[in-house]
Amino acid sequence: EYVLIANITNSNATNCIQITSSNVTFDGAGYTIDGIDGPITYGVYVYKPSTLNNVTIKNLEVSDWYFGMWYENAQNGSIVNNIVSLNTHTGIYLQSSGSNTLSNNTAFLNGFYGIYLSSSGSNILNNNIADMNINTGISLQSSNNNILDSNSASFNSYVGILLLSSNNNTLNNNTAYSNDEVGIWLILSSNNNTLINNTATFNGRYGILLQ
Repeated sequence: EYVLIANITNSNATNCIQITSSNVTFDGAGYTIDGIDGPITYGVYVYKPSTLNNVTIKNLEVSDWYFGMWYENAQNGSIVNNIVSLNTHTGIYLQSSGSNTLSNNTAFLNGFYGIYLSSSGSNILNNNIADMNINTGISLQSSNNNILDSNSASFNSYVGILLLSSNNNTLNNNTAYSNDEVGIWLILSSNNNTLINNTATFNGRYGILLQ
């Protein structure tokens, strides 16, 4: 377990915090990792060509990177109680990562996505706030068997929750309101998904759109 003891501000690093081992907890202790909006930079970079297991990031604020937090080939980990904002592309990005829990995170004012899953399955996203992002709050692409429960994805400039070519996901008790275009949008052969008790009101064009 590693604990941050001070803010890091205006860092010009490519990967500010890089984790390449399993069974690691990085506790931000409420401090901030801040970059300079450099291209293809990472506030927290979790990756190893072989699979990583049980990596936890918690209690951290991350801002002004290209990607705030990046998990790749990472399984059975947690991203908990973090604030990711003002990142050029995405706040929290999972690539080819499964069986992780994302809980009680706030992702706002990121350039494209608050939270983005690509080819990532069997993850649980619950009680996250992905509001006021420039494009989409929460997006799943080619990501199956995930559970999205009690998340807020509102006031985004395009879509609240977007599923592209993603199957067998469950969306339960989520709120997606006042997005400029669509609250919850399933597109490009997103099949066998279950939507229960979601609220999608005051969106610019559609509350829930299946296309």
